[in-house]
Amino acid sequence: MVDAMSARASRKGYSLLECLLVLGAMTGLVAMAASTAAWSVRESRETTIRIAGAEALANILEEARAEGFDGVDTAWAGSRSLPESIKRMAPGSALEVTVTLVPGAPGVKLVAASLELRSANHPQPRTIRMSTIVGPRPGTGT
Repeated sequence: MVDAMSARASRKGYSLLECLLVLGAMTGLVAMAASTAAWSVRESRETTIRIAGAEALANILEEARAEGFDGVDTAWAGSRSLPESIKRMAPGSALEVTVTLVPGAPGVKLVAASLELRSANHPQPRTIRMSTIVGPRPGTGT
């Protein structure tokens, strides 16, 4: 047994089996790194779409506050549309804007915006909802 160990110790280089084991381990590590990188790119794109969608809804609600009580109605809500950038990033996404009077609060309207984002990476659409209230401006009566 000592002779076999000393014979092995005196040889230089690696056996074929040792090389194949290292090559297999390295291949596995590279595959895991590539998979993680691909997942990261997909999630980054999805996050970008969600942020753009939330920003679009916030802009619509800001427009409603700028219009004021008299300027916001169902015709105004129906005229809102998605920005072209979101239409390109998430085709098939749908925007819904509603304006309703708040019961028990005369002179107050609720503006609600909902964005249904569709993506090839997710089978179910994700929905973002935001709302704001619009009332008469102080000192103007409207």
